[in-house]
Amino acid sequence: MTGGILAWNPGAEKMYGWSELEALAMDIRELMPESERERALAAVRRQREAGVLEPQRQRISKMGEVYSRSSSFPRW
Repeated sequence: MTGGILAWNPGAEKMYGWSELEALAMDIRELMPESERERALAAVRRQREAGVLEPQRQRISKMGEVYSRSSSFPRW
């Protein structure tokens, strides 16, 4: 897991404030509140390996607002 953002849709752009071009150049760690980062990364690894829906996690918008969201990962 490299941490690179692979896709960014208009809804994410509206919610977080970063354009698709900006987001695709970012690392997912940049969207995680520092206090949540280690726990979130461990959960992402476990969930990705299992190929199941990740529980709610917090992310930071370009303006510094914190949002809760969930994601799913394809099993590769």
